[in-house]
Amino acid sequence: MRKQCLFAFGCLVLGGCASITQKQTLSSFNNAMEKGDYVTASTMAVQHSGFNAKHGTVDDLLWGLQAGLTQAQLGQVDTSIAILDASENMMKDEDLEGVLSRSTSIMGSTLTNDAQLSYKQSHYDGVMLNTTKAWAFLAQNDYANARVELNRAEERQRRAVHYFEKQISNQQQAQSDEINAQIDQTLTAKETQIALQRAGFQMGKWEPYQGYVNPFTTYTFGLNYLIHGKSRSDYQRAIEAFERVDSLSPSPMVKKDLELARQLAAGNTNARNNKIWLVFENGQSSIKEEKRVDIPLFLVTNKANYTGMALPRLKARGAAYPEIRVNGESSTIVADMDRIIAAEFDKEFPTILSREISRMLVKLTAEVALNEQDELLGLAASLYSIATTSADVRSFSALPSQYHTAQVDKVGNSFTLEIGGQSHIIELDESANSHIVHVKAPVANVEPIINIINL
Repeated sequence: MRKQCLFAFGCLVLGGCASITQKQTLSSFNNAMEKGDYVTASTMAVQHSGFNAKHGTVDDLLWGLQAGLTQAQLGQVDTSIAILDASENMMKDEDLEGVLSRSTSIMGSTLTNDAQLSYKQSHYDGVMLNTTKAWAFLAQNDYANARVELNRAEERQRRAVHYFEKQISNQQQAQSDEINAQIDQTLTAKETQIALQRAGFQMGKWEPYQGYVNPFTTYTFGLNYLIHGKSRSDYQRAIEAFERVDSLSPSPMVKKDLELARQLAAGNTNARNNKIWLVFENGQSSIKEEKRVDIPLFLVTNKANYTGMALPRLKARGAAYPEIRVNGESSTIVADMDRIIAAEFDKEFPTILSREISRMLVKLTAEVALNEQDELLGLAASLYSIATTSADVRSFSALPSQYHTAQVDKVGNSFTLEIGGQSHIIELDESANSHIVHVKAPVANVEPIINIINL
């Protein structure tokens, strides 16, 4: 019996390797991005996504998102759209999986960790998927499909309030139905709260933009109507979008776009001629890192050899530059992705914490029971607990820390782009009237990606 139990524990411990592999893969991808090796990073993402061009499928949602965004940044817009289409289909499949199915999966991971579960998309993941597809279509001058994607992104944003209200309700339901008195006692104990604070966890610190809106998505929605609108109603949509963005994230550059939209709505259709719009993906978004939190033994039992939790904690990577300049005009922030990510993480964290406390108690109960039967089995249980105590740190790390924008008049067929003290002279297509310049700089002093959309 002892050999069988030890063999079973040995097999289960191998499951702890999954989280290690995930962390190593994400770290390799992030390191490549930080070095400016965008091709290697994107190739890695495509490979891990399991993208099948023939069948239009991906095997891994997170890596589908990473691959879709990085392919778009490299100018491979057809591949980007195909991968993001496949990823969106996978999102729909996850949504249709239903609460019961996912609850069963979570119960099955009680003795392991969240890293064993399929990637659970964040709300902002879906919004940025459609926003990225919209920009890919804009790069192809396919304004109709860009509009479709932006409508989908806006619809996701409209559903956000209901989504998070439901999330809170589900948390309360889960606690009343599943968390027993011992778990609740551990969760609310003063010592637990002190341990969390010492580990750097500050729940309720971040507030979302009003209505859980991503201002960059709404800005893109307005810009599409501003640039490609044909009627007063189109320009009115641009006005409404820019007004909303400016109320959420006041910016002098957004005000310039708003004023331009008003001129177009008033009948001055030449007002948008000879313009350059700048979109700047600045820095790298916050990512999750693992933080081990040890819970005082007396809170649970004094017979266990090990007790503790591994929780995900946000790690800010920050902006690459305070601003960049186009023809002497400074870019300004239109959306803080770190704020969006942190606000959503704040909403999810109570569920994550409750689940980890539940796992900790289940493992400790098993450890104590086995140790009373046989010390060797108790030791095996303790080692298993250590090996499988790991946080799920997967996140859409290809996103920037901030989105900046600028609008300037076009003078001649070139312009100067100043990035971190370095000047770049960018030549423009003489046949185009106006242009969108899309810049990505993940870190300072690394060659940025510069793409131009001719209008």
